[in-house]
Amino acid sequence: MQQNKAQWIPAGVIVLAVVVDLVTPTEVTSAPLIMAAPVAAAPPLCSALRTAEI
Repeated sequence: MQQNKAQWIPAGVIVLAVVVDLVTPTEVTSAPLIMAAPVAAAPPLCSALRTAEI
């Protein structure tokens, strides 16, 4: 159950980046949030791969 919640974190970070990009002036960039999405996705993905049976 905990792993299912963690899988939504990268999508939430991307949605947050889009909202920040739309709401803030053009001088403010949401690039760090877009770059953080794969970093947020790595731990749940690695955990799923480690527990998967080969």
